[in-house]
Amino acid sequence: LEARGLDVASLGHARFMKGNPPDTVSADILSRNVKDETGHVGYAVKWFKYLCEKRSLGDPIKVWQGYVTSLFRGALRTPFNDKARLEAGMTPAWYL
Repeated sequence: LEARGLDVASLGHARFMKGNPPDTVSADILSRNVKDETGHVGYAVKWFKYLCEKRSLGDPIKVWQGYVTSLFRGALRTPFNDKARLEAGMTPAWYL
């Protein structure tokens, strides 16, 4: 459920637009990428839920949090693009 690209895109977009002149071409490409990535994350959430149900693994959010806890050190890094994550079906309960 790789959603980090959604989180950092707005920072990159802001950097592109701070240039003199602003790099609107790159900013537009990044915006399209966020739209695509939102769809990818949405499919991942859907499939993860489906597999948890089919394999009787339990609550998908708790299963995901268990994977994150066992595979990563410390808390997930902020910032989170809550709006894009929510559009993808990933509520804050998945990552907070």
